[in-house]
Amino acid sequence: MTLGLVITCHPAYLPRLPDCLDAWELQFPYLDQRVLVLDNVDDQALQSLVNHYPSWNIVRGYWSNPNPARNAGWLACSTDWIIGWDADNVPPPTFAQAARRHAAVVSSDVGALAPDYIDPIKQRTLNHAASRYADPREHFICDTASVWRREAVLMAGGWLDNQQGHDDWSLAKNIHNQGWKIEPLPNLKITLTPHGSRRSLTKPVNDCLWLARSVGVVTLQAGRISLVERWLECLAQQDMPPHWGLTIMLPANRAGLRHRFQSTVEQLCEQWANPPCRVTILTPSRSAMQTPLTESPEAAFFNTHRTVANLYAQAIAATPEDLILTWEDDVFPHSTTALRCLSDQIHPASRTAACAAVYPSRGNPRHAVAAAVVGEWAAVPTLVSLPQRPVPMANVGFGFTLWQRPALEQCPILAGSRSTRNYRLGLDGDLCRRLHAAEWKIKLHGAVTCDHVTQL
Repeated sequence: MTLGLVITCHPAYLPRLPDCLDAWELQFPYLDQRVLVLDNVDDQALQSLVNHYPSWNIVRGYWSNPNPARNAGWLACSTDWIIGWDADNVPPPTFAQAARRHAAVVSSDVGALAPDYIDPIKQRTLNHAASRYADPREHFICDTASVWRREAVLMAGGWLDNQQGHDDWSLAKNIHNQGWKIEPLPNLKITLTPHGSRRSLTKPVNDCLWLARSVGVVTLQAGRISLVERWLECLAQQDMPPHWGLTIMLPANRAGLRHRFQSTVEQLCEQWANPPCRVTILTPSRSAMQTPLTESPEAAFFNTHRTVANLYAQAIAATPEDLILTWEDDVFPHSTTALRCLSDQIHPASRTAACAAVYPSRGNPRHAVAAAVVGEWAAVPTLVSLPQRPVPMANVGFGFTLWQRPALEQCPILAGSRSTRNYRLGLDGDLCRRLHAAEWKIKLHGAVTCDHVTQL
């Protein structure tokens, strides 16, 4: 096993570079190759570095972007494992030794080793443990300062050339998408240097996330033939990420409808430039449809919502993607980039459980399906009152809403649950109430609007 080091530096980091290089030179016995990548550094600074640090392989380019600079460093370093590093940080004195020791003994399917990071401003540890690399919980980040298997990084395509936020996180996710594991580098913490010249502070978001994360579309089709073709056409026009799947729940005892969906989806897959990676067509399980006969309006209301909850629970259980889009069969987004806009609001380091599109209520078309009071469908916003941006919200519907999988795992849909206090909240209101209790946030995106077919 061989271990290399790739450090990237741009002009703003040059004052910090000597401390970084001096600290690494003390760890040379554990490093087989050392590459310093200079981005937009002038001739005078280059010559000074060549004179003072002759044992480094220096690569210079003009990218104005750390990501292609990192990729150039990876190509210049041929070791089995590579420590990634930015010149604004100083390594712990045992980093290379610990990296070499652990990289030598991990299994062949491990693609990266990640330490914990210390945020000196907020005085907290940011974890990058094996079970959390793709878990967008608070206090979790991914940084270049990890130990990467060279083969895994190259197989995943390296860092994206476009300068984006969450690029390191997205690379780790792409490595996982290729079948590699991410494991922790135990008993090692890196203190991130606080300063205002970090290029990540000015990066736009979120092409990296869009390309790395998977989305599962979950729809409950009621079998209204007048809407089926329109819904499928709207789906075909929607901008989708590279990794997406489709879960369709159809009514029971509708073999003709199932055949129609299967044939239409197969035709669309042949036409789509970006077809789904997975298509799952379900019919309700027997337990999902067990509804007691009753004439009580209150009990009938509950039984309807219980059945819908059972169906969603069954469909979401069959949807393995990172983000889950619930898309009802009578809701039609106005924009082909509606999903993309919702996805941009859900970041790996946030506690955002969901971001919903705006669509009119069936009971009052002037109002949105949303509410500003936790645990109640009260303070319902009107369509014209919403700003053209995301806003916090207490309750949202399932019509066209993007959910984080970790949020739904922590607060799963309670199939068949009933209480005298909460059952009138319905499936969506009860889920939102429990998410708020678990300290998740919910957004309503005022700029993402949809039609809602309220009369058939």
